[in-house]
Amino acid sequence: MADGQLAFDMGAPKIQAAIAQPASSASDVLELFTDGYPVHIDLAEKNVAGAATGMRFLLPLKGLNLPLMHRFEHKLVVALQGQLQMRSGAHVLARLEEGTALVLPPGVAHRIAQQGTRESVVGVVLWPGFVEQAFRTIAARVSLMGTDKAAMIGIFADHGVVWDAGGGSPPSTALNPKPLAHVITSLPNPVRQAMLAYLGHWFNRPLTDQVFKR
Repeated sequence: MADGQLAFDMGAPKIQAAIAQPASSASDVLELFTDGYPVHIDLAEKNVAGAATGMRFLLPLKGLNLPLMHRFEHKLVVALQGQLQMRSGAHVLARLEEGTALVLPPGVAHRIAQQGTRESVVGVVLWPGFVEQAFRTIAARVSLMGTDKAAMIGIFADHGVVWDAGGGSPPSTALNPKPLAHVITSLPNPVRQAMLAYLGHWFNRPLTDQVFKR
């Protein structure tokens, strides 16, 4: 199979033909906590005029990501490896099998949880992409001063992101995970083109350690 080719053919030949190697194989790695939690920025918003940002991270067994609610961004979440569960408070919004994705609209408090018997790799694309600067600011502060949860929450708030795991009634929005190759066809054109240009390796299956370590 050629590099960058869509390895799981799910009825999206136009997507398969368009995917190439990432425009840049190097990722910025941001450490959001002193003791780890690296986030790989595979699609930097500066490279696509702020249209989107794309990042990935590993969730260990029983791991959870940060509890967030984006006021302004749509958020694509894809299970690049393993299984995921999307939660809002005590409610399970969706379960993602490997290779499937969904899009969260703005305003949905959520948390991503690892599921299954092996570590999960999560891919996230946010649009518009300016919110990437919150993650970069947090990582820069951690490198100088260590982890400070209150400061992290404040930085997110400055960028329109609320520290919120959800609760109360479940969101009314229906979330239906579908194969990533199908989900990408419904995205706004600038976001879709940015993903095709920079995230071609996300479509390779299985996701290898070599890909994850870029």
